[in-house]
Amino acid sequence: MALAHPIHPQSAFAQELREERAKGELQNQLEVIDRMLAKGSTWDFITDVTGMEQREHEALRKPL
Repeated sequence: MALAHPIHPQSAFAQELREERAKGELQNQLEVIDRMLAKGSTWDFITDVTGMEQREHEALRKPL
């Protein structure tokens, strides 16, 4: 479905959309990793599959 008014790729709104999408993708990746850990996957395997290392995961999971 085409938008009635296309979004200019350099607009602030387009940038916000890209940032929100990236946040959502990261959140999904963290959830997949959490499920992999719950199933007993090793960090070697998780890193091979996702590209994320244990220290990155731990840093992203720390409460603010």
